[in-house]
Amino acid sequence: MPALPVCACAGAARHSHLRPRLSVKSPFCRLPVPRLPSVPELDPDLQARVDRGADPLEHGQFGWAPEHYKRWLAFETPLRFKGKVEVRTKEVARLRIARLNQCHY
Repeated sequence: MPALPVCACAGAARHSHLRPRLSVKSPFCRLPVPRLPSVPELDPDLQARVDRGADPLEHGQFGWAPEHYKRWLAFETPLRFKGKVEVRTKEVARLRIARLNQCHY
């Protein structure tokens, strides 16, 4: 890895302008390939979510345990789409954290 540039400010370790930018050829930018095959037939409730625009790959992977996945969605959906913090602000925070951790999101 190339040496990071030096910054004169006190908090240099925290500054994003010192982090190397990811390139398209970086191994961190590759999409993960699921090892578990998608469930052949989704639960009707999950299929309805996919029909409304939900991620079919995610539902196909977690569709092997539909009752557990439905409970997870009941917990996770309000965290993502409700609360005092705007949805847009939450998404920007997720994207920033993913980039800092060199994680494709």
